[in-house]
Amino acid sequence: MTQETTVQRNRGEAKPPAPPTLSPQEQAAIAYARDNREAYPKRWREKDIQYTVVNAERRADGNMLVKITYRPSGTFKGRPGEESLLMNASGGLVERTQIGAPQEAYPWILTGMTVVSVISALVLGYLIWTDEERSVNPLYVSGRILWVQIEEPFLVPSIHYQNPSTDGELLNWEIAPKNPANVMAMVKVTLINQKTAQARVIIDEKAARLISTDGFNYSPTNIVTASKTIESIDGGLKQDNFVGLWRPATINSGENLIGWMVFEVPPGTEFTEFRWEASDNITIRF
Repeated sequence: MTQETTVQRNRGEAKPPAPPTLSPQEQAAIAYARDNREAYPKRWREKDIQYTVVNAERRADGNMLVKITYRPSGTFKGRPGEESLLMNASGGLVERTQIGAPQEAYPWILTGMTVVSVISALVLGYLIWTDEERSVNPLYVSGRILWVQIEEPFLVPSIHYQNPSTDGELLNWEIAPKNPANVMAMVKVTLINQKTAQARVIIDEKAARLISTDGFNYSPTNIVTASKTIESIDGGLKQDNFVGLWRPATINSGENLIGWMVFEVPPGTEFTEFRWEASDNITIRF
């Protein structure tokens, strides 16, 4: 009787739930984040990182927006970092947005940050008061809606990069100037929304202008139509982790959007200004 009772009790026990299975796009998002940590603050790049998918939203075009958190493995008391990755149907990256870096909760770190903040404020106030050189990045400028940060343009004969096709096959791509006598100017652009709940931008040939020292205005190249498949990559022209900015996008409060814009220009061209004109008007002078 005792044995039968025990068997019935065991059969009635609930089995522990099976761990959730990640979709191929969610797995690809984690793999991409793990292999490409240049967007993280320096102190987190070399650590053993643990990733967790907190939300995955499949879209009508087959893309999936995957939101993940990341934190150092082991004991970590604090808030994990967050980012979102838009992955296409074959697991290739379309867009990556950093939401926030990990924040430790130890009091000594908070105290150290407070001390650093106070010292920084005193130093900045002194520089403003004396009108000496300021430690302000001239390539990081605020507009009415967005903050825009860019890097100095540089010229390349053409751009070679790798990206998966819709079938998942890793293909070689090239963006070359329409006029063989010209070159491509590359500008890394970061768009940051710190002021509104949502910022909607349309990134196309009217989104920005690059102005040369001789007064010519250059519009961005459509990286979608300009990208052509090639048989092999030239190592001297390869751009690792190339993600182009070219499509409508919504940037939520506190988020940023990072990518490359390219412009076809004559060789040797030098530039004086970069003007952002999508949903805002921001001028950055070199």
